[in-house]
Amino acid sequence: MSPAARGPANGSDYALSVTVSPGGSRVFVTGSSQGAGSGYDYATVACSAATGARLWVQRYNGPGNSYDVATSLAVSPGGTQVFVTGISLGRATGFDYATVAYRP
Repeated sequence: MSPAARGPANGSDYALSVTVSPGGSRVFVTGSSQGAGSGYDYATVACSAATGARLWVQRYNGPGNSYDVATSLAVSPGGTQVFVTGISLGRATGFDYATVAYRP
């Protein structure tokens, strides 16, 4: 893996779910990536299906600033939103689930 594909901590990064946009032009991958000082974060990447070029990267660091692992993602039928869900360690609540939405 090239350094450009690694997370900010240059640590372990795991892909756990992949899906394609309704029109087939974009591929979305999500999982977990070590952040710089934030433990593991959700990491979601959008790529061009035709070229593999990275289009955008989004990270989610939950309120516990610790262990966040995205386990699944879906794209809305119109392709206007990407939903990512998984496990997020809260400050005082232990393990919770968290779902975030992005506009690709």
